[in-house]
Amino acid sequence: MRKRREALGISRAAFARMVGVSVSTIRRAETAGMRHLGLPLAARIARTLGSSLTELLASDRPDSSKNRTRSNNKGRPADDRTAPKE
Repeated sequence: MRKRREALGISRAAFARMVGVSVSTIRRAETAGMRHLGLPLAARIARTLGSSLTELLASDRPDSSKNRTRSNNKGRPADDRTAPKE
């Protein structure tokens, strides 16, 4: 969503006005992903960007620099005590 908005040369504030929501709503959608929005708002955003909702959701990738989840095992394999027994 952010890449599409920026490619159109629209600021976040201007885009928020066009969609009819707050700047924080647009920021949240760009950083956390559109899947967290309701369907009517997601459709309105897609329409404003000149895109289909399907295209926008398929390409929806939150900003990785701001939303990194931490793994409990830090990439290490689980030890035998936590592995399910067969």
